[in-house]
Amino acid sequence: MIVRYSRRAQGNIGAIYNYLDEQAPAATRKVKDLIERRIMSLSYFPLMAPKTDSPGARGLSLTRYPYKIYSEIEGEEAWILDIRDARRQPRDGRN
Repeated sequence: MIVRYSRRAQGNIGAIYNYLDEQAPAATRKVKDLIERRIMSLSYFPLMAPKTDSPGARGLSLTRYPYKIYSEIEGEEAWILDIRDARRQPRDGRN
């Protein structure tokens, strides 16, 4: 399965990485690696993320870190809709 990123997801992942680089440079690589591994796992197991309240959307939490990856399956593509800090406001469902 091909993994694609929405514009929102691209912007948010960049913002998360920039924040981590500024705030916790020593931990940044570990968090980035985990985010990337979890996204890659969606290419093999796209239904592993539980369904959310948004129609068609699934949410995958990261172990030990407050980030959540929102995805949607369309045919042979897994779309990463959003990547958010779960401690902040919930996702509004818009792409």
